[in-house]
Amino acid sequence: MDTDVIKHAPDLVVISTGLNDALGAWKIPVKEYAANYQAIVEAIVASGDTEVVIRTPNPTTSVEYNVKMKSYIQASRELTSQDKVYLFDFYQIMADDVHAKNISQLDLMQNKLHPNIKGQAYLSEQFKTYFTSEIIQP
Repeated sequence: MDTDVIKHAPDLVVISTGLNDALGAWKIPVKEYAANYQAIVEAIVASGDTEVVIRTPNPTTSVEYNVKMKSYIQASRELTSQDKVYLFDFYQIMADDVHAKNISQLDLMQNKLHPNIKGQAYLSEQFKTYFTSEIIQP
């Protein structure tokens, strides 16, 4: 953290968390996951005027995987209870769009877990909307 992030004195750090932690090869237990990210967030915030955005992962195309991710997503949401820490709940945004607007999730996915180019563009547009309406105050 010190050499890769903090030494650059960023104004904003976006942390994308949960997908590989919950479903990747190492499968970090949720309590360890929460403690690790809490320490990362605290180190960033303590370094100065840096704000942090926690981005939840996208939904997968597997109901079983999405259920496994729920506790990780909740832990991510809880990290945002501190000052200078915000939540970009991409999981909920994409899930709502898939269900309410009939967006085909399969059109946005490269595989069960990861977005394809179209999915990354969708993520970018959603983040831009969030960033300009929630983070940058008029």
